Amino acid sequence: MTPETKCKEALKRALKAAGIRSYPLSAGGYSVAGLPDRMAVVAGRAVFFEVKSETGQLTALQARMRDDLMADGAEHYVVRPSNIDEVVKDVLNLRERRVHRS
Repeated sequence: MTPETKCKEALKRALKAAGIRSYPLSAGGYSVAGLPDRMAVVAGRAVFFEVKSETGQLTALQARMRDDLMADGAEHYVVRPSNIDEVVKDVLNLRERRVHRS
């Protein structure tokens, strides 16, 4: 198992333990290039997670996708083994900042 795969599994477990439902975004033939690895909806906000090893960098396509998602109001996190707990804590804080829509 690669470090990135281990991190994906650790993120999935940490989100579930925190009560956050998350879903993998497939990278198959019908997927959009540059799409992040996981997503969740927290307090009405789309949250995307791109998983990288400690030294991994976003590709140009992934960076463009991040910028587009954030421009549309989504949250985006680059998740590494060393920051999983911090990311989950930040996502939980979105519940505190919930935006109510009618």
